[in-house]
Amino acid sequence: MPITDIGSYVPTGQSFEAHWTDVDADRVANTLPVLALPDGYSLATLTTDLAALQASITGMENIDNLQGIAMNGRDASRDTVRRSIINYRETVEFKLKGSVYSGNAPSTPQERTSEQKLLKAADDVENLWTLVDADSSVPNFTPPLVLRGGITLAAFTATTCHAAGEVQGRQHG
Repeated sequence: MPITDIGSYVPTGQSFEAHWTDVDADRVANTLPVLALPDGYSLATLTTDLAALQASITGMENIDNLQGIAMNGRDASRDTVRRSIINYRETVEFKLKGSVYSGNAPSTPQERTSEQKLLKAADDVENLWTLVDADSSVPNFTPPLVLRGGITLAAFTATTCHAAGEVQGRQHG
């Protein structure tokens, strides 16, 4: 059996192992010592190496699964941040209509925009929201700004910091 890809190493090794087992049985039956290569490599060593190789391949499968889970988490975080930006824009347009803040929110990033653009928009929202919460001069508005769903600046910041860590592995600042 030839080695063609990563998945063929163990079955090929097992073929060698089965043949080596037959050779050793024949040698022992003829009162000869079991076969060992000149450097002392034996059937027991091959068996151990195959088990280690199989464990490594299985470990890579686990790593691939963890990577897939992390990518799904990243995508879910991206969607959460994007929805929060949309929520901020809508709330400011409704509660602060006609103020200096109305129409000043960043554009809503497209669904599959780059992480840099998404996080830049989130940083802009955080900065503007901080200004809104500190401004008590807006007519008919009393800070702090609270978004639909009861989302506060602190909750938004915590969400985007968490998402930034998942999306890009950076500290939100």
